[in-house]
Amino acid sequence: MFAGDRLDGLRSEVREADVAMLDALDRRFRLAQRIGAAKAETGRALREYSVESNVIARWRERLDSWGVPPGRSEALAQWIIEESLRIQEEVLRGRPPEPESTFDIAIVGGAGAMGVWLGDFLEDNGHRVAVVDPRGAPAGRRSLPDIETAARAHARAGPRTSAPAGLPRSARE
Repeated sequence: MFAGDRLDGLRSEVREADVAMLDALDRRFRLAQRIGAAKAETGRALREYSVESNVIARWRERLDSWGVPPGRSEALAQWIIEESLRIQEEVLRGRPPEPESTFDIAIVGGAGAMGVWLGDFLEDNGHRVAVVDPRGAPAGRRSLPDIETAARAHARAGPRTSAPAGLPRSARE
C-alpha cells in the first residue's frame, strides 16, 4: 500500500469520526431541548452549577489521557454547556408562564438601559411592566407618574398595610 493511499484512508476515517461527533452533538442538543421543556414544566432554574461542574470534570478527565491541557478541555466543555443553555433558554422563552405566576411590575428608573433590559426580560416572561421615570417610559411600555401611583396600581391583593414598609405612608394606607 502506498503512503498516499494509507493517508487517504486515514483521512476518510477522520471524516467518519467527525460525522459521529456531530451526530453526538446533535443528540446532545436535542436532549437540551427536552431538558429545557422539563425545566419549564417544573419551574427549575436554567443553570445548575453542580451539573455544569460535573460535565467539565468529565471532559477534563477524559481528555487529560490524551495530554490535552485542562484549559482547552474546560473551554470545549464550557462551549457545549453554553450552547445547551442557549437552546434550553429558547425553549423556556417559547413557553409563557402560567397565568398565576404573572405579575404587574413597576420599574423605578425604567427608561435607562438597565431598566429597558429588565422590562424586556420581565415582559418576555409574561409579566406586565410599567415604568416610573422622569424621562417617561420607553416606547410601548406604560408610564406611571410617581412611586405612590405605582404602589396603588401594583398593590397585590390584601390589605394595603401588607405593602413593604419602605414605601411612602400614602402607599401603605
